[in-house]
Amino acid sequence: EGRPAPWHPIIRRAAGVRSRAAAAMSYHYVVTAHKPTNVTHAVVGYFTSPTELNLIVCKCTRLEIYAVVKDSLQLMHDLPIYGRVATLQLWRPPHERTDLLFLTTERYRFALIAYDPAAAELVTRASGDLKDRINRPAEHGQIAIVEPASRCIGLRLYDAVLKV
Repeated sequence: EGRPAPWHPIIRRAAGVRSRAAAAMSYHYVVTAHKPTNVTHAVVGYFTSPTELNLIVCKCTRLEIYAVVKDSLQLMHDLPIYGRVATLQLWRPPHERTDLLFLTTERYRFALIAYDPAAAELVTRASGDLKDRINRPAEHGQIAIVEPASRCIGLRLYDAVLKV
């Protein structure tokens, strides 16, 4: 009566374990089966087409890309991101017809993502590591801003440091 049920999410028993030695050797992998629901970032722009407006919603570790169709939203893509997204910006370089998606994660990784209309999938144009060994992480989180003429992106990842 005082014991948790065998399906309790935190405490799990190894099935068929008969000795303490065998119980000590068993491992359990517990994960959440639900997708994240809290919206951490949202941007609007022409990501999939020069004429089709898109809403891109980030929910912690997932990206959802919607097409704005008349008065409704139509989900186009729902994909996982390896890591928690810290910043999310749309950026259109001068030679591009559509916006590119720039994101950074809490572990100081970045990705520049484009949409390939022929294959109807996302393509990573660039990715890499932004980590510095000697700087102190920014107290108020990472900040990314796109220069108004879209020539560069400014990043404040560490206190007293601006990366361009």
